[in-house]
Amino acid sequence: AKTLAEGLRGFCHNRARQRVRLEVLFQDLGVLQEQAASLDADFRVLNQLPDKSTSFLVQWIMEEALRGMQAYIQLGFELELYADVEAEAVLWYLDCVLSIRLQLLSSLENQRLELEHLRRKSEQAARAKGKEERKSSGATAATGVAAKGGGKKKKVRDKRGKAGGRKELQGEEEEEEEEWRPTVRPDDDALAEAQISLSIQRLLARGTHLALTALGRARGHPPPPPPHGSAAWRFFHRFKAFSVLRYPEMLTYTDFQDNHQCWEEEEEEEEGMEGRKECGEAEEGGREEARGQVLEDAKGCFKAVKTLVDHGMRIKSHLKDEQGKAGLRDLARVAVSNSVVLMQAERALMVGETEGEGGKEARRKSRKMKRAKE
Repeated sequence: AKTLAEGLRGFCHNRARQRVRLEVLFQDLGVLQEQAASLDADFRVLNQLPDKSTSFLVQWIMEEALRGMQAYIQLGFELELYADVEAEAVLWYLDCVLSIRLQLLSSLENQRLELEHLRRKSEQAARAKGKEERKSSGATAATGVAAKGGGKKKKVRDKRGKAGGRKELQGEEEEEEEEWRPTVRPDDDALAEAQISLSIQRLLARGTHLALTALGRARGHPPPPPPHGSAAWRFFHRFKAFSVLRYPEMLTYTDFQDNHQCWEEEEEEEEGMEGRKECGEAEEGGREEARGQVLEDAKGCFKAVKTLVDHGMRIKSHLKDEQGKAGLRDLARVAVSNSVVLMQAERALMVGETEGEGGKEARRKSRKMKRAKE
């Protein structure tokens, strides 16, 4: 409770101090994750659950950690801490964090249903135990009455008691059937709203990351190195605050390279293709096709934002959240402006490539003319 209270208290500070306090919060959450892992193990033993069953406390604390990681990265953008050459890697990391949050949100909903199922099982076991106790006490009372001699009137009472018992049993069975129906929560709209909000932010981060990747490749040369240190060192420096967390594990620059076609590999491929014109042309065509596919994927991300915003506006109207509707409109404007800028950049690249090909052809003609004069 103290850790969560400190996390909420951090919102009272300015953005720079919030980011510093998040680093302290990650350390506390790392300790809580270790304690939660042991408590989840005890819970599985107590309820006789398999070892691979859901870790309830660990995933709940993991959601708090992911929320802090998202805020930490976004505050870095707001404070303008990242260099231009780092934006691609930072957006890729933000995309990964948001993707894990979306998966975990669905998992937490499944955990709620699983816990509800366990609660029903325990209530059924307690109810069955109560029935057995009532039957045993009723049988004991009937034995005592029979020993004293009850007569016909007592038999009639017994029949009435049996009929009343049947009605009670039917009523209890109906109650059990009602309890086994899926529970409808009043905050289902809030859950859908959270999923839509995270999906929109993930699409914006992914679309911008893909756009930067495609436009960077179109330059034909690797990006400049970071202002201080190597790219791997800068990557670690930006996200070293996450290293104290057990779940999720901190991503490394190697992970970024494995999921991203880095410039060093392209340079090695180009060096291996030197002296072979046909293979070189095929490689160039393949790179252009890959770049075009990345641009199309980026456009698809920005277009999908519009669909999610429309769905989110309907939920906001149902919740009567006018401030939330204004926020969704702002996100839609961001997606539209990004799409427009991306189309303009793509058009400029096509013009530049055409002019470049024309310049090469003009140089070839001038060389031929010089040779003819000679």
